[in-house]
Amino acid sequence: MTTLVLYSSAQRERFAAVCQPTARQFAFEAELRVCVEHQKEYEAPYMQKVRLTLAALQFSERVIYSDSDIVFRPGAGALVERLFTGPVNMSTDLHGFCTGFFTCVRTPEVEKMLRLWWELGMPIDSDQLLHDQGTFKLLNQNFQWIKDLAREIPTNLISNPECAIPGAIAHHFWSSDGRFDRVEKFSWGA
Repeated sequence: MTTLVLYSSAQRERFAAVCQPTARQFAFEAELRVCVEHQKEYEAPYMQKVRLTLAALQFSERVIYSDSDIVFRPGAGALVERLFTGPVNMSTDLHGFCTGFFTCVRTPEVEKMLRLWWELGMPIDSDQLLHDQGTFKLLNQNFQWIKDLAREIPTNLISNPECAIPGAIAHHFWSSDGRFDRVEKFSWGA
């Protein structure tokens, strides 16, 4: 069984209202279990994706994690297997891995990596640059066994605002830039 984990917080409610229905449709098409977590306040909101992924791996063989600012293409459920090329697969941007969308397979190494990510990220979680994504990048740069686990999900599958063409599966809007108008005006094109 594969579980799609969706997390949103008060800061991203507008994005979630638009994007989560598309994620639920993707999950229906791909026959995924869906786990939605929405909270107004969290200690360490950036690190909740790691906690939720670890929890989902207790009852699923595979997990897809998606931030609340990602819209899924209609009909993309048939492409779900392309998201699993390695034990951990992460979307990318010009700076490398982007932790707003990733997939993982339950293995002892993946669970170890997630626990380490959680333990190192919790004390430094903040609005500063070094939160969940910065912590993952440090782990990936400094531990060969983590580097060996992680694969890039190409932007032709999961795109972002840097891409000229929307991804075949989904598009990540980066709510951190505050540009909700991009979601409202977005079109998959021809």
